[in-house]
Amino acid sequence: MGKKNSTPKINIFVTGGWGYGNIGDDAILLATLNSVHERLPDAALHLTSFNPQETKFHHSLGSIYSFHYYLDLRNWRGRLTFIRFTIWLALRLFGIRAPGLVGQGFAELLNQLENADLVLMAGGGYFNDRWRGSFLARIAEICASKAAGKPVIVYGQTVGPFASKFARILMPRVLKFVDRVAYRDVQSEQVLRSFRYPMSRAVLTADEANLISVAEKEKRIGTQSQTALPRIGVMIQKFRPYEGADGTKPFSLVADEGVYFATIVDALVSLGRDLCTDYVFLPSTTWDIDFCNSVRERVQEKLDKTFELVVDRPVAEYLECCRSVDLMLSTNMHPIILASAAGVPCVAISYFYKVDDFMDSIGLSAFVIRIDEVTESGVVDLVKLALKSKSRIGEQMLTDLEVVRSRARKNADQLVALAAASA
Repeated sequence: MGKKNSTPKINIFVTGGWGYGNIGDDAILLATLNSVHERLPDAALHLTSFNPQETKFHHSLGSIYSFHYYLDLRNWRGRLTFIRFTIWLALRLFGIRAPGLVGQGFAELLNQLENADLVLMAGGGYFNDRWRGSFLARIAEICASKAAGKPVIVYGQTVGPFASKFARILMPRVLKFVDRVAYRDVQSEQVLRSFRYPMSRAVLTADEANLISVAEKEKRIGTQSQTALPRIGVMIQKFRPYEGADGTKPFSLVADEGVYFATIVDALVSLGRDLCTDYVFLPSTTWDIDFCNSVRERVQEKLDKTFELVVDRPVAEYLECCRSVDLMLSTNMHPIILASAAGVPCVAISYFYKVDDFMDSIGLSAFVIRIDEVTESGVVDLVKLALKSKSRIGEQMLTDLEVVRSRARKNADQLVALAAASA
């Protein structure tokens, strides 16, 4: 994956949140690879993935199985490998290499880590204890990197939340092994400070996916005919509690998935009747396809229309679908990021502070509804207002996005600085 016919000057072990069925993380990977190749053109990238087949589908790139694949505590093999890895780690800290302890596949992974010059832990929002299995795998990656003497950068990620006492005790001890943290949202700073991470080694950046280029994006703004039917992109995930920087919040107005489902359906039906809206449903996570499709089917039934469901598309095609709509209505952040890059106004039904922070960064904080405070009228009113003000919002977003992109470029700035310091 390095520059052809060039001797690599640096070997980078790349790990991150892809391979889990979240196309937003594949957008992050796409942008990360572009940034690294642009800033370090002679670098050789050694890519890991929880699902190399999925990563190849999206990026046409080879990768090897990640730490989490081998240390998946949901099965007995993963638990056994975790015990063996712990022994390997203890020996490695004393300078003893024993790759045979962990099996051939994991030994190959550790060998790539040993041969790397630095470790890049790329985005997005998996650096928390909500995903317990992957959380321990991330800890293992950091500890293995430390044992092998490799510098580590956390690259463009949300840090937190960490709700369990175990995580809050463990994280300050592990984070000290991380050389640089490029965090993508302002509330992550609160988490880092609570763990007493030295902020001289941390920088506020932005989600790397903001750097995916949009050809002639300015021409997309305000060019929709005033008589054309509005086309709205919809990504709706299952109901869940709202996550603040300090953990899960108590339910507010809505505390039941049935009420939530009915509210979303009623809002889309109302918009469909008032505006003759055309919808395209864009699930960005495989685990939310069924729920998103259930919303689509109910709306189709009530409006007696058929709407497209976009699934099984490579990340580049999904990206174009997000850019082609007049408005994005989404619970998830990356459909919003990908649409806003083309000047498409967005309305967020937020389940996580990372969504709030991004919407605020592009000047759309007034177009956010908390997932447990969603109402039919609230969604309808915001969508209508956003469509009415589409040209003005689009122009302002692109101005704000230039600031966001300048922050996102700091991810690679930190990587280049770490590479130079490690040379």
